[in-house]
Amino acid sequence: MPANLTPEYKEAERQLRAAKTDPERLACLEQMLSVIPKHKGTDKMQGDLKRRISKLKEKIEQQSRSRKKGFSYRIHKEGAGTVGLVGPPSVGKSQLFQALSGVEAKIGEYPFTTLEPHPGMMPFENIQIQLVDFPPVSSEHTETWVFDLIKSCDAFLLVIDLDADDPLEQLQATLELLAQRHFLPLWDDQPVDAGHSVARRGLVVANKLDLPDARETLALLEEMLEPPLPIVAVSALAQTGMDALRHRIYDALNIMRIYSKTPGKKADLEAPYAVRRGATLIEFAQIVHQDFAENLKFGKVWGSTKFDGMIVKRDYVLQEGDLVELHV
Repeated sequence: MPANLTPEYKEAERQLRAAKTDPERLACLEQMLSVIPKHKGTDKMQGDLKRRISKLKEKIEQQSRSRKKGFSYRIHKEGAGTVGLVGPPSVGKSQLFQALSGVEAKIGEYPFTTLEPHPGMMPFENIQIQLVDFPPVSSEHTETWVFDLIKSCDAFLLVIDLDADDPLEQLQATLELLAQRHFLPLWDDQPVDAGHSVARRGLVVANKLDLPDARETLALLEEMLEPPLPIVAVSALAQTGMDALRHRIYDALNIMRIYSKTPGKKADLEAPYAVRRGATLIEFAQIVHQDFAENLKFGKVWGSTKFDGMIVKRDYVLQEGDLVELHV
């Protein structure tokens, strides 16, 4: 029996030949199946269309699952260190991010305004520190990649709202969610056994200090915290406490600035190296250039030594602000 295919079917078939993506092909096949004449002469064609549609749907679904499984954001690290802004919805994280970095952030009066990470640079004296504003951490819903990126930071700020009904509950709930994802805060220099968790130095930032009763709430919060945690009270909106917070962020990164000097030339005091506190001369040489570390004979240091330009060995422990001349 002849198929007697309709012009609508032939047009859908033409579009199928021109289709460039699987979703386009699927739409054409489904259109062909819907307009094909339904009689014995097209039974085999209908069966073939159904098989093709089923196979294509399965392919598209597999591709979708693969994209979801492999989906992730990446933060390209810059500056002297990377600090993540973490907290529940509507605590003012994005406003704080904008106040510290100068980067315009999406700020709204509703929860979950921030849906993806936003990096920006915070100037601190003569260095730049990278800040990342993360989507809210909430028991309602938080993507796994958010916790993965928080772990990749060098330090973090846990932001809470002094105008909330219960800031202490906000703080404890957020810490519990982080713990469930094997993230362990390090407060100041408290010793801790991280075990299988990722440990990062952090600060609690109590935001909205400008609002009525905020200072009383802060005092009550500090009294109830056991053990005490390092808290910096600020108002991102009123720009209160920003300088103190910048200094505390620098301290939380556990870094120091070391300046370099080429023998026979003037020192470069504009672009320090950021190295971990307690780093030795040989570790600094590795940061400057691997060849320097391999061939280092000694260094001359201005700053923490007994006298300027003192010759020191490879294991000499550097201090904040030292000026170093490497000799190979």
